[in-house]
Amino acid sequence: FPTGVKWRTVREFASPLLHTTVVVNAAEVAWHFKDRTILRENPYAVIEGALIAAHAVDALSIIIATKAVYTTELAVLRRAVDEVAAAGWCAGVTIQIVEGPPSYLFGEETALLEVIDGRPPFPRIAPPFRHGVVEVVPTAADAASGSGQAASV
Repeated sequence: FPTGVKWRTVREFASPLLHTTVVVNAAEVAWHFKDRTILRENPYAVIEGALIAAHAVDALSIIIATKAVYTTELAVLRRAVDEVAAAGWCAGVTIQIVEGPPSYLFGEETALLEVIDGRPPFPRIAPPFRHGVVEVVPTAADAASGSGQAASV
């Protein structure tokens, strides 16, 4: 999925009510180590990429979601976020770190959004494009359809 297409799509589907949030999925499956390695070795690259994405899609917030069991990576990431903020890189963009469960499902895109919203890591029943981390639907009929509810409901 080319980055430019993704960013253009995010801008086109932006909510008129809520600012866009960039979500970084750093919750890989148990047998992969690329996310953990990048977070451990160069968290600044992840943060810089997220800030560039935030600029491209006019976002005011970034959420970096990873597994709570990645304690070393979380410590390195928190320190880097503090340093980046102190250096003035963020320019009005807030960065939040969300710790999720160790389960395989947490790495799935919509399950990750469920965890960010405070629900269990079950994939959402959703259309291919959404209005951000918090579901915003255009009409009362859409809200009544239940399409934004978690699969576990």
